Amino acid sequence: SSSRDRPLSPDEEIVWMSQMYFPISSETIFRSPQVRNRPSLQRCQSPACAIGRHIKDSKVFSKIEKAVSLPKSGQGQSGGGISDRMEQRPTIFLYTDGASSGNPGPGGYGVVLKCAGKEKEISGGFALTTNNRMELLAVITGLEAIKWENARVEVYSDSSYVVKAINEGWLERWKMKGWKKVKNPDLWQRFLAVYSRHRVVFHWIKGHAGHPENERCDRLAVAAGAGAAASGIKLPDDAGYLDSLKQSSDSCAEGGLFG
Repeated sequence: SSSRDRPLSPDEEIVWMSQMYFPISSETIFRSPQVRNRPSLQRCQSPACAIGRHIKDSKVFSKIEKAVSLPKSGQGQSGGGISDRMEQRPTIFLYTDGASSGNPGPGGYGVVLKCAGKEKEISGGFALTTNNRMELLAVITGLEAIKWENARVEVYSDSSYVVKAINEGWLERWKMKGWKKVKNPDLWQRFLAVYSRHRVVFHWIKGHAGHPENERCDRLAVAAGAGAAASGIKLPDDAGYLDSLKQSSDSCAEGGLFG
């Protein structure tokens, strides 16, 4: 059967019933911690599901109030329904790249955001870091720069590490295992916090293959990292990377690796 006819999940039901019975904006709904922390809400799209048959009695009101903690109709913020507000907004295109000289070495990240004819560039660098950390931080920085809640975002990255972690379920497994033996857990946890706020789709593109925005991000990343270091600019420390080095050193010492 099509998605239009499938039963709603409990989380979807909460969102769509909130839309029907509480005339408020999508920001109000998705700003609620009770909603934002429920991963399946991020899969909600336009009102393609037949919701009417799922709403049959007044018990729905207490369910919404307990799960979402939203104001009743006429109280608080006013606005259109969830789907109306979300679908009116254009898609944001996020292009990212990271680079390090030496891996580890001085490194940087580059970000290009595009939406409805407007653009924004972001870059930054560190004295000692890795390529993978910069690739991931580029995505995080781009997502954190988005002011809307529940935005539609298309991410383009040449990092298999980042894209496969999302699209092939690696990240979910790492989280379930408590981040044991996972590199860059500090950044992955920061990523999850901002990723849950939006509807994000990841695309892998081949690096250094003439893609205009990928090449642009690469230039930003190199200039902010290795380029800045070569010019004598003192770059900040990547505290997360230095902490991981310290923890690795402590583990070797505790294990008696060097007698």
